[in-house]
Amino acid sequence: MTLFPLSIAVGVLLWYKDTDFSANSYLTLAILLFSTLALRVLSNAIQLIRVRSWAVSSIFVIISALCFHIYDWQPVSALGSLLFLGYTTGLLASYQSPRPQVSTFIATISLALLTMLMPQLLWLAPICLLSSLTTLRTFTPRTLFAVAFGLLLSYEAFFCWHICNGTLIASLQHFSQEICNYSVPSLPRNLSFDTIVQHHVLSPSHMYMLLLFIFGVIGIIHFIRTSFNDKIRTRMHYITIIMHWPVLFLLITLTHGYEPLLMSMTALYSCIVLAHYFVFSKGWIANTLFLIFIISCFCLTLPLF
Repeated sequence: MTLFPLSIAVGVLLWYKDTDFSANSYLTLAILLFSTLALRVLSNAIQLIRVRSWAVSSIFVIISALCFHIYDWQPVSALGSLLFLGYTTGLLASYQSPRPQVSTFIATISLALLTMLMPQLLWLAPICLLSSLTTLRTFTPRTLFAVAFGLLLSYEAFFCWHICNGTLIASLQHFSQEICNYSVPSLPRNLSFDTIVQHHVLSPSHMYMLLLFIFGVIGIIHFIRTSFNDKIRTRMHYITIIMHWPVLFLLITLTHGYEPLLMSMTALYSCIVLAHYFVFSKGWIANTLFLIFIISCFCLTLPLF
């Protein structure tokens, strides 16, 4: 319980350090705090962690505040993590539900709203259907209809809005161009320290991505090795979350211009995996990795790069 107020204090301090005290800045902070409380409710409702249930929310505050500190605080990035939380809540709540189509419908609407911020996120729809078919076992004609209806309803409202504003053609062109806009990142030919620094390979944003990726992989490996200790319900929830992990990091690697949004979404899944690792892992290796994680977060808040 002590970790949560400390993480809130860290998040507010980072906001105060970077804020310009504008309406957007206050809105971003409000969305972050609301997402934190909503994640706490989700964690309790579906019992992601049996003990130290504040750990998920606490780590979420720290890495989200760090994300917005590195990428600049913007409401769209914070809204992305909130919508992704709505998608995750609806998806996980459908497990063993007597009416899974309702939760699936909520998840689909959240996903559709996310694609309006970033069209490439539509690639999460197949993962949604795959998880419903395998881990969640909620794939029925009704849930399939709920997915289709959720997408159609959201896009109808989206297109009607643009029709009223006379921007339908432009929005369709933008959506069609962005959904196929991918590129492999280029690396400097000479991998000396000077060229790496010159190409900003060691920038705080890249270090932040690397930090979440490394510790995410550690957390996933730990969960796979110790998943037999969790209940079947909890195990299915974590596997569903892990199934989305490769798609998020592929989008981070192959797309450009959406890094703040993608990293705020990745922060949501990272905090769940990391909380599971830090709470249930034991020994000097786990303690050392926790210190490394805290020190790395602290270093990324300083002007070292």
